[in-house]
Amino acid sequence: GLAAILTPTDYVAIGEMLICLNDQHQLVRVEAIRALTPLVTHSPEVFAGILSSVNDTAACVRVASVIALSQGEKHSGQVVQALHRLLFDANSEVQHESKAALIKFAKQGDSMSSQVLLQSGYTPKISAWH
Repeated sequence: GLAAILTPTDYVAIGEMLICLNDQHQLVRVEAIRALTPLVTHSPEVFAGILSSVNDTAACVRVASVIALSQGEKHSGQVVQALHRLLFDANSEVQHESKAALIKFAKQGDSMSSQVLLQSGYTPKISAWH
């Protein structure tokens, strides 16, 4: 598993990046999300940290967290619910990335994502999900 390839130094770095998710500067938070993205599927702490970042006050941080979550293999109810909420975000880029993530999940066969898209008024081309 992942533990076999991570050194103690890596764990320290991951811990520092998780702390950076709460930095006062939004660009530091964005860079922390980008650095942690490859681990979103493998680390519950990283997953939880990035998932909580969808509620950030800065739109650029919300966009980065949506993109990170879309890279993961966990299409959990929590993720889909967060993305559903973000479809109605005040920022159009957040809306766009949330929709793109849900479409990606739906194409991968996630029925909850498909339902959320349909409920929110998205009508795919007939072949779009197949």
